[in-house]
Amino acid sequence: MLSFYADDIVLLSGSLCKLQLMLNRPMCNDEMQYLELKFNTVKCHVLRIGKNYANDCNNVYLGNFPIAFDDSLMYLATVIRAGRTWRTDSTPRRRQCFRAFNSIATLNVAQNQLSNSWLNLFVCLCCCIMLLLSMYLNLSVLNLNMFGML
Repeated sequence: MLSFYADDIVLLSGSLCKLQLMLNRPMCNDEMQYLELKFNTVKCHVLRIGKNYANDCNNVYLGNFPIAFDDSLMYLATVIRAGRTWRTDSTPRRRQCFRAFNSIATLNVAQNQLSNSWLNLFVCLCCCIMLLLSMYLNLSVLNLNMFGML
């Protein structure tokens, strides 16, 4: 039998107790078996957000395996950080965009082919991508200002 793994599944819960109940439900296991998917507990993470995020608490288990608590995780190319409130960090995504631009621009400058129209096209493309991603992420006003989207 082939086994596939579930990638990029997010389970949201109001408490760790409710998350544990969700993972223990037969429906969760039955659905995963029906879809021929498996959870890889090594790649599973629990991220706590709320006023008690820093307090010690019991582990969450998937089967007999504990799921690690993390201070941050990467989802859709954005870092989500644990804390009292929902916080995202788009620095890695911006860095990647600038790195790609610098690589392309350096090649074109060396060949004397960089034009204003090409530069404007690239900036518009990056802004469109960032705007699309911002619909799915709760970016702060500071993050939107960094991208020139306000």
